[in-house]
Amino acid sequence: MGFTMKNIGNLFFHGNRSQRKVALTFDDGPSRETRELLKLLRKENVRATFFVLGKHIGNNEKIIKTIIREKHEIGNHGYSHKSLIFKSRKFISEEIKKCDDLLLKKFDIRTNLFRHPYFHFGLNAWIVTYRLKKKVIFCDVKVFHKPHTLVCGTL
Repeated sequence: MGFTMKNIGNLFFHGNRSQRKVALTFDDGPSRETRELLKLLRKENVRATFFVLGKHIGNNEKIIKTIIREKHEIGNHGYSHKSLIFKSRKFISEEIKKCDDLLLKKFDIRTNLFRHPYFHFGLNAWIVTYRLKKKVIFCDVKVFHKPHTLVCGTL
């Protein structure tokens, strides 16, 4: 994120409200739609953060390489997109680490950015992300392009 974020611990809610900036983030990918989105971002010379699902990495390696090459940020969105509320610390840790391990193994990427699937989390999820030194990124504006495709803006 290219500007100061308002946070409580490792939970980040929005940027500096005195600046006229927006952080664009995209969740649940990569997918077929990601290619079209990347074309539009390239045309407009805009950078974004893509919160990727581990289960989508294997079939979309070329898309992720394009995201990296075009200098967008990569964040972790978990492996399976299961809600992390009412889950054990072990389950939550495995969800996050499995996605992290794939990003490291296939692309040599380490990310400290994380977004909870559906923005669902409880105390166990907060404890796990804190221990893993993850910055948990929320957003102000949520737009569902299609079912299970979320576009967020943080003002």
